[in-house]
Parts: sequence; C-alpha cells; structure tokens
Amino acid sequence: MRSLNISNIFSVFCIVNFNRTILFIWWICTLALLGQDVQYSQFYATSQALNPAFTGATKYARFTMAQRSQWPSISGKVISYLAGYDRFFFEQKLGLGGMLQYDRLASGLINNLQLGPSASYVIYNDKGKNLRLGLGVFYVNKRYSVPSLVFADQLNPDFGQVALQSADFSGASANSKSYLDANAGFLYNTKHYWVGGAAHHINKPNETLGEGNIYRTPIKLSVHVGYKIEFSDNKGLAYKEERQMTFAANFKTQGPATQLDLGTYLVLEPITFGVWYRGLPMIKSANGYINQDAIVAMVGWDYQGFRVGYSYDITISKLGLKTGGTHELSLIWEFGDVSDARKKKPGKMKTMYMPYPKM
Repeated sequence: MRSLNISNIFSVFCIVNFNRTILFIWWICTLALLGQDVQYSQFYATSQALNPAFTGATKYARFTMAQRSQWPSISGKVISYLAGYDRFFFEQKLGLGGMLQYDRLASGLINNLQLGPSASYVIYNDKGKNLRLGLGVFYVNKRYSVPSLVFADQLNPDFGQVALQSADFSGASANSKSYLDANAGFLYNTKHYWVGGAAHHINKPNETLGEGNIYRTPIKLSVHVGYKIEFSDNKGLAYKEERQMTFAANFKTQGPATQLDLGTYLVLEPITFGVWYRGLPMIKSANGYINQDAIVAMVGWDYQGFRVGYSYDITISKLGLKTGGTHELSLIWEFGDVSDARKKKPGKMKTMYMPYPKM
C-alpha cells in the first residue's frame, strides 16, 4: 500500500468532460509537494502562531480568538479557528501561554487539530531594549476521510470518475496521524522597532500515513521586522490617545516556496487601519507563475482592553475573484496590568516597550 502524506496535500481542480457535463473534481495528489501551514492575515493578533517569542509580549494578560474563512466560493475552502492565552511574569522574566488551533479543509475531507504550550524568556533588558527567546511544543492530529477522496487512478480523461475506490488506498485501515511539532524563535525590540525570527517544524515530524516512503515536514523559516512612527504626544490632554503609523514586513520560506508580506498600519485610537500586499513578484513560483497572492485590507477597534479586528483578502493570483477572497475576524481581551509587579521590586525589570501592531 502506498503511503499518504497528509500535510503535503495539493489541491487541483480537474475539468473532465462526462456526457457533455463539466465535472469539477477535488483531486488530492500524493506527490511529494510542500506542506502548507494555515497563515493568518492578522498574524500579530495571532502572534503565538507567528513566533513563540511573542508569548507574553505585552504588559497585560491576554485572551485571543480568531476565525479565518479562506476561499469560501470554492469546494476547497479552508476554515480555521484559533484560541490562545498568554501573560508575562516580570519577576521571573518569563512569558507563558498556550494555543489551540483547528482547521477544516474541503468541507471536512481533512481536519487538523493542534494544541500545546509556548514560553518566552527575556535574556536581555536595558533602557527599553529587550531580547527574548521562545519555544513552543504542540500535539498535532491530522484526520481525513479516504472514501471521500478522489485519486488519479479513479479518473479517466474522457469519462470522468470511473472507479469508486482507489487501488492504492483500498486497504487503508487508519485515517489519522498524530505527532509532536516543535517551534522556536527570537524577538528583539525597542520603543520604535522590532526584529524577530522563527523556525517551525524544527523536529521535522513524520506525517506519513500508512506504509511506504517516509515524508517529513520541511522546516519553515520566517523573519519579521517593523518600525513605528508616533505622530503626536497629545500634550495637555487628560487621556493620551495613540496616533502612529507602523511599517512592517514578514518573509517566509519553506522548501522551494517563498513569500513576502509588506504592510502598514495607521492607528487613530480607537480605530486601526491596515493594508498589506502578499507576494514576491521578483521570484516566480515553482510552476512558473508570478509569485503573488492577495491584497489585504484591515480595520480594528479598541475599547478598554477589548479589541476586534476584521480583514479581507482580495485574491490577485490567477485564481482571481472566483475564490470569494478570505474573511478573517480576531477578538482580543487584555486585562490586569501585570507590570504592576515591578512596583514591588523596582530594580527587577525595566520598562519593556511593545512597538509591534496588535492585529
């Protein structure tokens, strides 16, 4: 029996003539293609997924929830849910948290669950400049439905689907795979800028289901940078509202794939506006297409520790507007100024600035 590499699933829409009817068939290829992680457009709102070094990177305890619906107009849509909690312990210079994420692909053909803790530790802090290291370890379970999948040996170019079952997977007895996945990262920031990097799947987990060649998830590397410009100090006002613009970038690479996100945020508290470009047009993709994905528009609203963010991805790749774009919603609740611990031991930790955006 041939093995099935669950994470490196590549979706192709095959158009087959069958009795003059156009059939759209969801074909799951089992070639050794690149494993794809769900990526959030509001990745600073889901910062534990971006880089474990962001765990506790705020002076408040923080609950985070997010929901992403990618390409809702096609059968291969992906729906993701995320929930997380983190906080920083000033006396211990330690950030602790945890995250749960669930992804549902192609109307339940593939389901992915991951959950686990993450932590960060400040190894340097002086005059508002600090460097922290982070680590996350997650339990992952991938589950799929073999009877619902259509494989290459079930198709005929003239007649469409000619077999109800694939010969390669007719004897498959298992429909899930579980393993541990480790991530690590660093984050350096000052009052106005930050530089961070992360490595995901550093243990290269084996995602192969069944017998055959073992496939290990390639390591994904990312680098994220940003710079904040403050407009006004609002002198004379009883309440200092934030007025600033942030420029940011996030570069990712995994196997043969590369991607660059470039964006800017405008904060006119309590409202935040953002726009991002996702792509790397200077480098063509493996299939020769221009490497670009979407333009992302964001808006957020902040009120007394509660924050809601909404973003919409406008697809600009060859898939076009037929995908229905991508909707993403984030909810964050920050509470309890945990930096009050510094008042008990004033020399234990100095001020820690958090210049990066909140969505």
